[in-house]
Amino acid sequence: RFFRPCLIKIESSQFICFALNETNFIISTNYHISLTTLCGKQVSTIQVQQSRSYSHLSVPRHCHVQSQHFVIRKIQTPSSTRQGSPSVNTILSMDQTSIIINTSSPDLQTINLATSHILLHLNQTQPHDQPAMPAHYQPLAIGGAAAGIIAVVLTAVLGVWGMRRVRRRQKKVQKGIE
Repeated sequence: RFFRPCLIKIESSQFICFALNETNFIISTNYHISLTTLCGKQVSTIQVQQSRSYSHLSVPRHCHVQSQHFVIRKIQTPSSTRQGSPSVNTILSMDQTSIIINTSSPDLQTINLATSHILLHLNQTQPHDQPAMPAHYQPLAIGGAAAGIIAVVLTAVLGVWGMRRVRRRQKKVQKGIE
């Protein structure tokens, strides 16, 4: 069975694209990207927002999609089958055999998968579940760690000092009794 590839550029390490079939792709990116589409002679642009999860990309066979991160080439088709335009859709749910997406039409669309290997791979490569800590949080983390270490050391020093003081008082009390 033929899958139209999603050709990812080498420098795009933070971009993920999986071909589900000839017209359906799963994408994920750390960046806001712009897709340029060419369907017949019509050129248009689709904006894809930065996401911590996956999105569905629908690309009709007669369309070519390109961005700074990847390329999906068109498939030669008879002119009678050239209909539709590319779209990016939200994935509502995934199970072992299908993906349910929210399209611009009022009905939800189900994409049946021929194999569960794609979903297994998606689950293993959740790319953005652990986002990098923003730079302005780093001083807070370092300050918090330093304050915690100082608190532990201070507690240990005060504990030792307090125990010595208690022992001295006990010794004075014992000497006073004798």
